[in-house]
Amino acid sequence: MKKLLALIIIGALIWYGVSNRDHYLQLAEETVVEPAHPQAIQKCTTKDGRVIYGDPPQGVKCATREPIKGNLTIVPSENFQTTTPKTVATKNALDAKYHCDGRTHCSHMKSCEEAEFFLKNCPTVSMDGDNDGIPCEQQWCNK
Repeated sequence: MKKLLALIIIGALIWYGVSNRDHYLQLAEETVVEPAHPQAIQKCTTKDGRVIYGDPPQGVKCATREPIKGNLTIVPSENFQTTTPKTVATKNALDAKYHCDGRTHCSHMKSCEEAEFFLKNCPTVSMDGDNDGIPCEQQWCNK
């Protein structure tokens, strides 16, 4: 008798679950919460040409801000510096020809002269692997 009662209860639970399955699946789909306002990553460009993605450090003012569309992969830099960029005491022909625009690697350069300007004047560049003061020795400045 106990076995028969247990089978009836189990059967009733299975029947109830099967008959209401669609209702519970619909409730589960409705409970997925999408963020109301996905926070777009911002690109901040400072007056001196530094590019910062996300929230800039305290005290840094952005000359321009623009939202990043699509995917963005941010890789931490080993030598990231939050200090002010190197400055040139006098304006010369190179200053008029080049400006810091966020490029940091030799593959972004078009000449040795350009690489030298970036190494001397722009922050967080990665163009002098052996730290001898000569940038892009394999690509551009192989004198």
